Amino acid sequence: MLVPSSKKEAVCTKCLGFYFLFEGYCDDCTAAQTLITLKEFRTLCGRTIGAKPNQESSYDPLTVPITKAVHIIRNPFDNLVARMHRGVRKRKMRYNWTADQLSVFTDTSRGFLVEWCEKEVDDNFLRDTTGIYDAALASRIGHLASKVPCFGDWIRYVQWHNHAADLLRNLNVPVRIIHYEEYYGDTAGKTSHELLKFLGQPAADDTVHPLPFKASGKSYQFLYTEEQARAAAQLVRALASPRVWPLLRPYLSEWIEYDYIVAESNPRIIWQISFPNSGSSYTLENVMSMTNLSTASNYGHEALRSAGKAVPVLPSKRQPGSQGQQSRIGGGPFWLYPHSLHPKFVLTKTHCSGKCD
Repeated sequence: MLVPSSKKEAVCTKCLGFYFLFEGYCDDCTAAQTLITLKEFRTLCGRTIGAKPNQESSYDPLTVPITKAVHIIRNPFDNLVARMHRGVRKRKMRYNWTADQLSVFTDTSRGFLVEWCEKEVDDNFLRDTTGIYDAALASRIGHLASKVPCFGDWIRYVQWHNHAADLLRNLNVPVRIIHYEEYYGDTAGKTSHELLKFLGQPAADDTVHPLPFKASGKSYQFLYTEEQARAAAQLVRALASPRVWPLLRPYLSEWIEYDYIVAESNPRIIWQISFPNSGSSYTLENVMSMTNLSTASNYGHEALRSAGKAVPVLPSKRQPGSQGQQSRIGGGPFWLYPHSLHPKFVLTKTHCSGKCD
């Protein structure tokens, strides 16, 4: 949800980044139709559809302007099954599929993994992979295509959240992250009231309670085999941006063997040396955004701010220091996004200065 600014009170606006009319992200299009740029995603976020199909218009989120955003994330295992449910309704209402045709799509391994994922989603997705595989991407995810059911939807899921995070960063607005699962049980009230506080729209009175959440809370991870779930986690791990991976990792950590991937046991340092406030942070973020690889900083507080912990780039060891003392190597520099992929050569910030100003 984006919250447009106006002279009146701000309002919540639903934004899915639509591909096709009333469909949201398509479930039967090819890879070539799926991959879009951040600019195209931004345009789709501002697309509006009236009461009739031909009543369309758009607004640019960069000029409205948008003052806040609420980014909602759901467990991908459950999200993809929910997309099947939506796809069944679409085929019934728009394509006039019969009850017999739709009866094969069930919440079972056969109904979801084979009839839906294999025959509907992936058969269409892999019909045209033009532009999806450059050499670098192919080496990272190409081998997973046959191992991950609904391969196409997993890619669409990660691409959507990557674009959403990048767009909100570009808008430079406060963002409230809500995980779909927070609406269940004891956390529902707290989540709802925190959202109202973020929106600046307090509840009518202290006795108001959240609406009952319509979802059953059922998890669909059981539909995937251990091998399939692990491959799906690896796919997300390889594609998620440094900002998005920490948000998705809790859903997938069971199948991720390592907290982070290092290209070599001893990454090589590339100094980014600058006088403070000379564009150093922008340069690091720009490199991360364009490569999907982590950068580093000599300063642990920056790692704490971006990742919640300071993970050293270099292995810990000791070497002789001045006057016979031991100096520790490996305390820093620190990965700015330790859960993202790590490069062979890591751009590392240093100001070559002390603390005084």
